[in-house]
Amino acid sequence: MIKAFVEKILDLAVIEHYFTSDGREFTSKKMVPVEDPGFPILKVNTLKGLVDYLKSGFDGEEIGGDPARVALHIISPTVVQAFLPVSGAWRNRDYIISATWDQTPFPFGDWLSQESFVIKLMATFKQDEDLDKILEVAGKICCEDKAEVIDDGVTQAVTYQRGVKKESGKILPLRPVLRPIRTFTEVEQPASEFVFRLRSEPVTLSLHEADMGAWEMVAKHNIKAYLETELPGIPVFV
Repeated sequence: MIKAFVEKILDLAVIEHYFTSDGREFTSKKMVPVEDPGFPILKVNTLKGLVDYLKSGFDGEEIGGDPARVALHIISPTVVQAFLPVSGAWRNRDYIISATWDQTPFPFGDWLSQESFVIKLMATFKQDEDLDKILEVAGKICCEDKAEVIDDGVTQAVTYQRGVKKESGKILPLRPVLRPIRTFTEVEQPASEFVFRLRSEPVTLSLHEADMGAWEMVAKHNIKAYLETELPGIPVFV
């Protein structure tokens, strides 16, 4: 322990040296550059907020006075950032504004009570035909205890069953196509396939995503189309 401590002190005390090898300059110690101060990034929660800021020219002089110098990067269906060209001796890239959709989407894969399942479906999905079918079935499920008694006068047999009962004749699509709200509300919500399942004792229901994340690319292209319409001339990268 003491030896390691002494060796560390000696290492810190070594004078830094510079040398050249194969035309490149090296140093005997790690150096951390002191970078130029950057822009404090502005944070908004909507695409409209991002568009309004860039259209306003509020920081026009500070960012060069030319909106065309700004570009947009769609990082994910919930995050879009605006940045400036690289600049300075260290070739830094400044991000000036970030739009983040920070709402809570439907908890896919979780098993929910009947009431919670129906409420969250109604609050976090766009209405369409398949959603109406699921809501109709989910709202009419109940637990059923059933006992069947057979008595022939000599022996008696009792069969007891417990399970889930739903309204007969209602057929659900095998893979319903739904449009949950999971990206910025200024753009069309992508439709994708899901798997609907239910359990008994007690009754719980769940929805599972079944498109391997393909909806994310659709959402990004919807965002790109919106931004290119609202901010013509500004590059948008997906």
